[in-house]
Amino acid sequence: YVEPALTYPALTSASAFTALHWEAAYASIGVSVVELAQDNDGWRVQRDSAPGAGRTRRITPFTPVVFAGPAANHRWISAAAAVVNAVEPGLAHEPKPQGAVNCGTLANCAGGRTPWGTYLSSEENFDGFFRLSDANAAEVIAAQEDAAWMWDAGRFGYPLFSRVSGAPAAPRQFDVANNPYGPSLYGWVVEIDPYDPTWAPRKRTSLGRKKGECATTAIAHDGRVAVYMGDDQIDHFVFKFVTEGRFDPAARTANRDLLDHGTLYAARFDEDGSGEWIELSVAACNRAVEEAPYHQAFADAGDVVMRAREAAVLLGATPMDRPEDVEAPVDAQWRGHGFALIVCTNN
Repeated sequence: YVEPALTYPALTSASAFTALHWEAAYASIGVSVVELAQDNDGWRVQRDSAPGAGRTRRITPFTPVVFAGPAANHRWISAAAAVVNAVEPGLAHEPKPQGAVNCGTLANCAGGRTPWGTYLSSEENFDGFFRLSDANAAEVIAAQEDAAWMWDAGRFGYPLFSRVSGAPAAPRQFDVANNPYGPSLYGWVVEIDPYDPTWAPRKRTSLGRKKGECATTAIAHDGRVAVYMGDDQIDHFVFKFVTEGRFDPAARTANRDLLDHGTLYAARFDEDGSGEWIELSVAACNRAVEEAPYHQAFADAGDVVMRAREAAVLLGATPMDRPEDVEAPVDAQWRGHGFALIVCTNN
């Protein structure tokens, strides 16, 4: 997070902040990749010979990222990307590569390494970075016609429903009045390759959208990869994703696409100590919608992962007391030992 009073101690009120102050504040959050070296004097930062010449870099809320997996072309993401990629004075962050969205990453909490050497970072309390300048804006009124968006806004706490309206002069892409689908660009697990600065970070939509806490990885006995995740909000869920493909220790860069195809589950825990990983499938979700008022049918697999929280509610996953971390112990070859540990913040 950023604390404005510490960032700009000379400014005594929020009204004194200009749009450029806020842009700089937003740019100070996200992820840093820092290369370290060890010599006889201990650890030190490995300085790049010139900007962009090494691995050290920043991934901010304005960095071009690529959405991958079933929700890559979701209607909410497409609408928000059109706003974010519009060039504005002072916010001209040109998208690259083709199809990238200049939304970067923010509200990053715990993540985890992968067996192929990338890092996963979970986006958690992103709602706090959005504001609502005009509750009667035409874009907001139109968005409220979408029952799924209304459920999402209420569950995540968009400023439409919360008491906090965010930074008064935040960049326009973080104003729900201007960009009502902007929050859908966050809440994902982001994959970053620290060894390859030319590879744009990927938002792995297959892993589901939530207030993510951790994304820890284990290789199953058949070579597929499991990722365990918590949704760190009161009465939310533990998730697991299992890849369709298998890990190949000889193909590091090819493994980077494993997380785009597979199956997402939410955990149900029963009073007798048993439980079940519930598959969040389109068919199962829509059968549940038929029995549940105020819920909108799921269009496809992309809609399910975008609305993963809603899917977990409909299919009877167990509400947890803020699952802060989920760890699957592994051996030296990343093979899981067959159990996972769940830590809850409030418990």
